[in-house]
Amino acid sequence: MDKSRSSPLTQAEWIDLINEYAEPEPELSRRREEPRGLIIPPAPVKLTLVIDEQPVVARGTLLNVSASGVMVKTDHYIPSETPVWIDVWLEEDKLSVAGQVIHTSQTVGGNKVGIELRFVDNETGAKVKPSNTATAT
Repeated sequence: MDKSRSSPLTQAEWIDLINEYAEPEPELSRRREEPRGLIIPPAPVKLTLVIDEQPVVARGTLLNVSASGVMVKTDHYIPSETPVWIDVWLEEDKLSVAGQVIHTSQTVGGNKVGIELRFVDNETGAKVKPSNTATAT
């Protein structure tokens, strides 16, 4: 079944997809508001963004997913609050979704970039922040 799409997703569609592809991440602490899922093997990611009025394409690896966001490892430092368009390849399917960088931290071999996803509202078609009540994996 082809799930390739480049139009905005609803949060329910995102959760259905990550429940299909993600394995629950072992939770070593209770600091997280939402459970995380691991994509095994890690999925390739392309981030498209604008920095200093210049288009930038950053390639990386999807580290984990939740109902409201993703963690990506990339060579690029991406400032907080930067809007991004994310293309993810899960097995043979391509998924595209909008987001905004929440934080970037250095790690061995690059940067970990936390991205809050932006979904489309079922009724209005407007982009919305994720719901705090949604769960996945």
